[in-house]
Amino acid sequence: FFITSGYFYYRKLSSNQDTKIYILKLIKIFLIFEAIEILLYTPFQLSSLHGFGLVTYLWSIISVGLGGAYWYLISTIISLLILTPLWKKKRILPLLITGLCLYLVVFTNDSYSMIFNETPIQEIAKIHTYIWRWPQAGLCSSLFYLSLGAYLYEKKPIIKHLKLLLVFFIMLLVIESYLLQTHGASDANCYLSLIIFTPLLFIFLLEHPINIKFEYFGKMSLYIYMIHPIMLQVIGFIFPFLWSNNELRFLICAILTVGLSYLLSKKVKAL
Repeated sequence: FFITSGYFYYRKLSSNQDTKIYILKLIKIFLIFEAIEILLYTPFQLSSLHGFGLVTYLWSIISVGLGGAYWYLISTIISLLILTPLWKKKRILPLLITGLCLYLVVFTNDSYSMIFNETPIQEIAKIHTYIWRWPQAGLCSSLFYLSLGAYLYEKKPIIKHLKLLLVFFIMLLVIESYLLQTHGASDANCYLSLIIFTPLLFIFLLEHPINIKFEYFGKMSLYIYMIHPIMLQVIGFIFPFLWSNNELRFLICAILTVGLSYLLSKKVKAL
């Protein structure tokens, strides 16, 4: 999502298109869905609101969403507000390096937490996680991968043996994730293999386009992400026995979410 957003956003920026509309659209979508989350979750958090405090409650809303799943949309909005004036001056590489450094700092409290246990760099990452709830939230994934998307548009690299490299790095990603998760990683978001695999996958998709109306897929991917955490909760409350059956709840949620996302992508033009 970040690489794709960075690529096409920078393309609009390079052709002097009005990019404010895109950011305002993301803000509008967040406000609508977060309002739904507030209505759903607040009644169940009233008892704990006194203990955590109003400031913590409000910060949860504007940082990752009350349910915690909307961090990526908020991260995109914040990062683009920072990146836009600098991208206009073609300063992509410094931001790419800065984003990579942030990514490598927070993975010490994520996928590589067991390796950096109780080190100073992990303590810094823990402070960030405490503030943003998730290691990858804030600027620590979005800044790097958005800049990577912009860099791919600017440089348009041609990769030899792309298919072979893609297969190699997806295998490496599977092995890396398996080894880390079986050795006590605290979370599973920031892998080294992703740094190479995701741009290779994006380049591959650019070189092998599919003759389908992609505007539906772009909108659907956003709606699916925004709807699924709410749908999971609603299904669980309507059918309480599904709380103990994650597979069935996932299957029902997937079917309903994809269908609803498709209808929204066709009908709701304002979003």
